[in-house]
Amino acid sequence: ARQSGAYVNNPNSVDLVVSGDSPYWTGDLGEEWSTNIGSDNWRLILGGTVTDFIPNDNVLFNDTATGTTIVDISVADVDPVSTTFDNTSLNYTLHGSAGIATGNLVKTGTGSLTINNANSYAGGSTLGGGTVTLGSSTALGVGPVTLNTGTLALNGQSIANALVLGGGA
Repeated sequence: ARQSGAYVNNPNSVDLVVSGDSPYWTGDLGEEWSTNIGSDNWRLILGGTVTDFIPNDNVLFNDTATGTTIVDISVADVDPVSTTFDNTSLNYTLHGSAGIATGNLVKTGTGSLTINNANSYAGGSTLGGGTVTLGSSTALGVGPVTLNTGTLALNGQSIANALVLGGGA
């Protein structure tokens, strides 16, 4: 995550105030999700400025994308801390020869998510809405999968992960 700090002088102490910001996907420059400088398909949530993805970001894919919602991970694996799809009106597709290598994945909202690439993140996947379609046996990484709500479409794939079915009583 992107963080900055500043010291604040108080009457009885000096405090360090840390603030942070995370990027959301715009897709304005095409499909590429990479760490290459100038592949500015991201905008900071709080700051609103165009930015590149940097490793250890908490990334968000939501309904504010103004460009493509087809995301290509082919330049190299990407290393976010967490990847969240909170989409209702836009549908997202991940594809490419590389994948998400770290963190976890969370899906909320009623929109769809199709994952056609292989991913190796081990932090688990929590699916809480919409339809998630898997085009690879490791689409949801190698960690546990929790299905709270929504639909999981295997598209001819099997899940080698532990699958935990959630939901309220």
